[in-house]
Amino acid sequence: MSFEALIQSADRLKATLHASTGRHLLADVSLDAPGDSQGEAAFIRSVLWCYVLWFEAFQPAGRYLMNIVRNSSPEDQKAASRAFQDVQNLRTFHTHNLLPSSKSDQHKLNQAKAWLAQNGGTESDWDRCTLKLCSGLTAALDILHVHWNRVTASPEDAFTAIQMLIDALEREWEPHLFDHTIEEAAMSLGLSGFDVVKYRGTRLEDWRGITGLFLDRKSAENAVRRVIYQEMAIKFGPAQN
Repeated sequence: MSFEALIQSADRLKATLHASTGRHLLADVSLDAPGDSQGEAAFIRSVLWCYVLWFEAFQPAGRYLMNIVRNSSPEDQKAASRAFQDVQNLRTFHTHNLLPSSKSDQHKLNQAKAWLAQNGGTESDWDRCTLKLCSGLTAALDILHVHWNRVTASPEDAFTAIQMLIDALEREWEPHLFDHTIEEAAMSLGLSGFDVVKYRGTRLEDWRGITGLFLDRKSAENAVRRVIYQEMAIKFGPAQN
């Protein structure tokens, strides 16, 4: 199954979720698609695109839909999880330094190598690897699509399912959602070489606690933005001219 089929599957799921909830729950992926390119470079680009699609553009809604699948069909949930885990392992393998001293790193390394050997063979057929990667993720997204359609098949069930999804999303704050505000604050303060992710890790739980004080997400976002700007200004001082 091709990369084009993967995009079609993602677009179909995005449209279905938007039609039922009125919300854009699967964001556009900003990375360039592999296009007509082939070989190892195209495979790596596909891995990164797939990673961003599932782990960034489709969270936290994707994780909630996986819970629906788990409750309905453990077999489907296992198949989808395997596809998502393959994407994560391959992305980690190609973008991180995996330490011999880390059992977790070595597990991911071994899993990625095993996947490449199984799907690319001894000669590393990268085009075949790309097709396998795309077909696996396409199948996983189709599983989510099927199960969401099932729980929203009747008007009564649809109302409950949609409300539960929206309520869950209102309570969920992915760590990376804070990063853009941190970057803006760092830039306004003239901070260069600032490690956004590391700083976020020191403050994440406090910011999540603040979001729970507000009744709607927009108000919570404005409040957290204000807090981040103020605390960084106090901690690091005004920008130097």
